[in-house]
Amino acid sequence: MLLLISDALKNENNKIADKITAPVNRAFGNFHKRAVRTY
Repeated sequence: MLLLISDALKNENNKIADKITAPVNRAFGNFHKRAVRTY
C-alpha cells in the first residue's frame, strides 16, 4: 500500500518536474542553437 502511494507521489512529482523542465530545456535548446549558429 505504501509503495503504491509513493509511486503515485513520484508520478505526480515527475509530471510537475516535466512541466518545469520542458520549457527550460526548450529555451536552453533554442539559445544553444542560436549560439552555435553565431560561432
